Amino acid sequence: MARKRTSPVEDLFEIAALLPWWVGVGIAVVAYFVCHSFATAEIAVATKPGEFGQTIGQTIVKTIASFAQYVLPIIFLAGAAASAIAKAKHRTRFPRQVGRQARNGPRPNDPSGPKSVDPSPDQHGADIYPTWKSASAEVAQTENVDATRWSAALLGVLEWKRFEEVCAGLFERLGFATKSTACGADGGIDIHLYRPPSDQPVAIVQCKAWTKKVGVNVIRELRGVMTSGCVAEGIFVTTSTYSDEAIAFAKANQIDLMDGDAVFKAILKLTEEQQASLLRLATAGDYTTPTCASCGVKMIARKPKLGGKPFWGCVNYPRCKMKLYMSGT
Repeated sequence: MARKRTSPVEDLFEIAALLPWWVGVGIAVVAYFVCHSFATAEIAVATKPGEFGQTIGQTIVKTIASFAQYVLPIIFLAGAAASAIAKAKHRTRFPRQVGRQARNGPRPNDPSGPKSVDPSPDQHGADIYPTWKSASAEVAQTENVDATRWSAALLGVLEWKRFEEVCAGLFERLGFATKSTACGADGGIDIHLYRPPSDQPVAIVQCKAWTKKVGVNVIRELRGVMTSGCVAEGIFVTTSTYSDEAIAFAKANQIDLMDGDAVFKAILKLTEEQQASLLRLATAGDYTTPTCASCGVKMIARKPKLGGKPFWGCVNYPRCKMKLYMSGT
């Protein structure tokens, strides 16, 4: 279906809304002063026949600038407001994120213990999970899980992004400083682990909220990332299990494997306060609907207009065409 035609005003507003709010405000200020300079410029009086064209051109520019000096700033300020509102809504939907150390680098944990703050949007690029639960299966499975305490079943219903956040939160509570990868291709790394005050990672972590058994290929990929990044240790974490070949390769290549059972046991070894804070992180808001790997927002169930299997699609379509196919459909 052809994209609906939009006016230049709508296009400028959409551009401003996609930019950080402060960029939109800056463009609005610059647009006003630039247009104002043209709107107040003096028009040369034509004294010769050949100068009439130039005078007419200057008059047209002055007229357009007289309107644009007010219209353009209004458009960009409105877009900046929309951008700020969207950012605020995103923070509301994701009340706790991990890896805020990513902004200023790792830092030692304060006396009150490791903290998990709002999750930054994450990514998977080409290795994004090919399927995720259907909306009906997700609701049915979640209703049978007790979200007031930790269990293997609760780990199993966490969407892939929330599982990564829980993993980062777990490592923080084990004494590491964490740095989670931002939106875009993650290069095979979801979390960097540090031992403060060092700013060099001691390990890199890859997380997979899978139901299928993890094979050796993705473990080999992690080893390649370790080599290219000069990191001695790698950790692969999944809600599933590993093939025998994957286990053998990991043992020979300084890669620690944590399956769903190991993650659950590690959580139970935390103090009651740490378990409770990690549980709040895991179950805050919507923790089962998959997140768009590109935009970091919750996806919605869609059905192809021309028929076909339903899928999870990004709310920012058509700007973002990221999708996850529903399993069992």
